[in-house]
Amino acid sequence: MRLELHAPDQTGIPKLRAYVKQRLELVLGRYGDRVGSVTVWLQNLDGPRGDRRCFARIQLRHKDDISVEADADEMEEAINFVAERVGRSVRRALHPLNTPPAAKGNR
Repeated sequence: MRLELHAPDQTGIPKLRAYVKQRLELVLGRYGDRVGSVTVWLQNLDGPRGDRRCFARIQLRHKDDISVEADADEMEEAINFVAERVGRSVRRALHPLNTPPAAKGNR
């Protein structure tokens, strides 16, 4: 997995890069070479006291790209939300038969 991180208005980029890499390798590592590259954007919304946004685009080999984003009060929290969603989305994309069926509503 090749990771590209964009965080133009963030301080502590090496620490954030290490955290993003750790979280994404945890959820994507088992898919090996089926995951091409991962691009992550981190940004502060509404200045230094606003929400934090994490947006990730995952390029899967021989499948459509997956995009996930989350907003949170702290950057690490936004990264965690994105990592969880990425894990679920990639699992569904690569193993569609293992996805539980959608619940049927009352008709």
